[in-house]
Amino acid sequence: MAQVCRKVAIGHAGNIPEWKVVWHGIHSKVLHRTSSIHVYAEFCGPDNAINQIWGDITNCAVVAGAAAGIAAIAAGPEAALPAFLLAFKPCLKDKVGQMFADQVHVALSAHQEADTDWH
Repeated sequence: MAQVCRKVAIGHAGNIPEWKVVWHGIHSKVLHRTSSIHVYAEFCGPDNAINQIWGDITNCAVVAGAAAGIAAIAAGPEAALPAFLLAFKPCLKDKVGQMFADQVHVALSAHQEADTDWH
């Protein structure tokens, strides 16, 4: 049986200002944009289980992300994983049963992404 991993965005936190200076000879221009910390949950397991229950997985991930706190996940995905799982596993078990829920493995990640282009 093949294993598959799929990732879903579950939220973002912050409105981080960024600046950069662009030099054109002796003239310069200051550009700015904003970025945020984007939070993701990645789910791995047997391909037939992940693909069959993907809708339920994503629904429970959003609920668990809210319960664990998007800002908490953004600050420390590893530290926030127990709180995420505390909400995610019962939600998934209620929707698809214990057998499928036990086959799904979860990881959290967060990284900064630009929200706008430089201007």
